[in-house]
Amino acid sequence: MNQRAAEVRAATGGGHRLTPAKQKSVSDLLLRVDGAGALDLEIHALGTLTGKERADLRRLGVSVLNASDQWVKPAKLKALPNAGVLRTLVPYDRVDAVAALGWVAAIRPTEILPADAGSFLSEGVPLHRADDAQAIGIDGGGVDVGVISDGVSAIAAAQSLGDLPAGVNVLDAGSGDEGTAMLEIVHDMAPGAGLLFHGTGGGVAAHVSAQNDLVTAGADIVTEDIPFDAEPAFQKGLAATNGEILGAAGVWVSSSSGNLNSTHAPRVVATGTGNGPDNQAPTGCVVAPTNTVAFNGADTTFDVSVNPGATIGATLQWSEPRAIFPTAGAGGFTNLDLYILNAAATSCLATSTAAQGGGSGDTIEQASLDQRRREPRHGQARRQQQRQQRRQGHPDARPALARCRRDRRHGQRRLAQPRQQLHRLRHVGRRRERRRRPEPHDDAPRGLTAGRGPSHS
Repeated sequence: MNQRAAEVRAATGGGHRLTPAKQKSVSDLLLRVDGAGALDLEIHALGTLTGKERADLRRLGVSVLNASDQWVKPAKLKALPNAGVLRTLVPYDRVDAVAALGWVAAIRPTEILPADAGSFLSEGVPLHRADDAQAIGIDGGGVDVGVISDGVSAIAAAQSLGDLPAGVNVLDAGSGDEGTAMLEIVHDMAPGAGLLFHGTGGGVAAHVSAQNDLVTAGADIVTEDIPFDAEPAFQKGLAATNGEILGAAGVWVSSSSGNLNSTHAPRVVATGTGNGPDNQAPTGCVVAPTNTVAFNGADTTFDVSVNPGATIGATLQWSEPRAIFPTAGAGGFTNLDLYILNAAATSCLATSTAAQGGGSGDTIEQASLDQRRREPRHGQARRQQQRQQRRQGHPDARPALARCRRDRRHGQRRLAQPRQQLHRLRHVGRRRERRRRPEPHDDAPRGLTAGRGPSHS
């Protein structure tokens, strides 16, 4: 986030206004920036919100878009998760001040990921023999199904074609149409069921609100297809915990397992090999990956293909406490880093090198690569900062680093990840063009590498 704040500062010239082109240049899959140079961030508190948190943020010029203190408890629930989280727009020059607030456990980019859309039309009715059930009068009558997804922008068209009934209760229309598709599938499976919809918005706090609002509106079943890469992978996060609370109250919650099998690296023990990724020493890395972890046998990279002009986001988690719910304020003991490399594993294209150790530091690393960019994000940030320093006559300004060589062949990248041992890790590499999966060229960029960096004690 500090790198991104430096980019925004350079793009605004120290002001608070971005042209649409500059706004696009400083935003990506993992972190969005608005036209005033504010970062879309989720702030996790050490406990539930009391009102002080909003006051502190308001004093720093931070806008709160939604938060856990806005959750409405459905009547059938005994309690809501004991958590405090706010989705905010934080001015780029206030990020450090927000992080210094005593009640802040962690700050994460707000997750706004595409819904788990599949590549094929649903054949669920015959597959699950729903038509046989309907033939004997079991059609979902008397049951209300709530759907959470991105949006229902084309719901009117679906209703005019007869694919959906007229009486869908839309609590929040959201944006997009995966929600329309989900409603159509539910209606095909159970044509007698009542239908409700709520767009998920952005961030986990808004998602929990959607779950609870649907139940308050009468949903007996809630089905959702929104992935949360940054929610805890080895603990029950906020959305999962709230889903369990709903389940205990008699509400069936069905969550998509995703269509992402080919984009997940295996879970492995994070034992350092003492070598660089594929025995290379890539240039342009913020921290050199000299102790990489093997994903499969002796292979220390996870290969992926990225189409020209496309983007990739990669997430690494490992089995130590997160700094967010349910262990807000905790952290890791093993220091791991994440690298996206070119096909030859000779150049760093993107990195995530936050520090973990001694029970502090959030045990997650996320990096993204936008192939429309001319240079890696970490290099771009450094270069922009140096230009700004030279303009201001900064005594520590140094000449810009040589540009990292970009592999201009048909898009293959590697991901590397460093650090220590006897701890399990999980890497989730998410490709953005899920509906088309062309065969990679032999000379395409190859992927992702995990490597171990220095450990902190």
